Amino acid sequence: MNGGYANDIRANARGIAEGRAGGPAEDERRTARGRAGGDGADNEGNDTVNRHGTRHGKAGRTTGGATAGRAGANAKKKNRTSRAWVARHLDDPYVKLAQKHGYRSRAAFKLLEIDRRDRLVRRGMVVVDLGSAPGAWSQVLRERLARPGGAEAGLDGRILAVDLLPMEPVPGVEFLQGDLREAETLERLEAALGDTAVDLVISDMAPNLSGVAAADAARMADLAELAIDFAVRHLKGEGALLVKCFHGSGYSQIVEAFRRNFFEVLVRKPEASRSASAETYLLGRRPRRPLVGGSGA
Repeated sequence: MNGGYANDIRANARGIAEGRAGGPAEDERRTARGRAGGDGADNEGNDTVNRHGTRHGKAGRTTGGATAGRAGANAKKKNRTSRAWVARHLDDPYVKLAQKHGYRSRAAFKLLEIDRRDRLVRRGMVVVDLGSAPGAWSQVLRERLARPGGAEAGLDGRILAVDLLPMEPVPGVEFLQGDLREAETLERLEAALGDTAVDLVISDMAPNLSGVAAADAARMADLAELAIDFAVRHLKGEGALLVKCFHGSGYSQIVEAFRRNFFEVLVRKPEASRSASAETYLLGRRPRRPLVGGSGA
């Protein structure tokens, strides 16, 4: 599936000033259209408010025309921004590459790049994919763990994937749908693992952003801590955890949590992530095991 993708990246990204990316390919095209449609509907309503506000504003100040006019202007600005986002997104080289190579998301290229640099995935591993939908990272894992001989040969290793959202099946990947913040989902995942120790945990989980910096930072930190807690309890001594996070409020606290729980902590910003994006990835290697009394090993 990914044969020649590195050459494709260089060829497609060359000469494109914003040769960076981040989200679902086929799904993202639908998302892009959905956002355009959603914004259009919202703006149509706001434009109506604007027109009414302008008329009534001329008649008298008590109608709130000035406020409605500003709302309409903001709506038009939002619509222009949305159209620009859609155009930029659909021209993104990683979206095109994801479609070409059959990945469900161009986020696949983020994991491919990090794995190429840090050699995270090897045959024989047990890997847990947190926040797996729509499945691009699970696709990459499957490629890495596939036995020679095609799909019929199966996997040399094991992949367990979890997400709150449904995910179309990826051959060989065990998928659990549920909210990891709920004990029942965590118990199901741990029951599926049994006594098996994990080599690698990867997390592309992200909260629904509200636009309120403090609240969004707290939600992101909660998800990161959830991944750290699971990883420290289930990873092998030489295991690793890869987590998505965002620069900004709360980022330094997530880094400190990694340092408390891993002997080695690395920061990764793959080329497939836009340079203007606050998105980054933290990689922790060799979990610190708690000793009696709560001290780190």
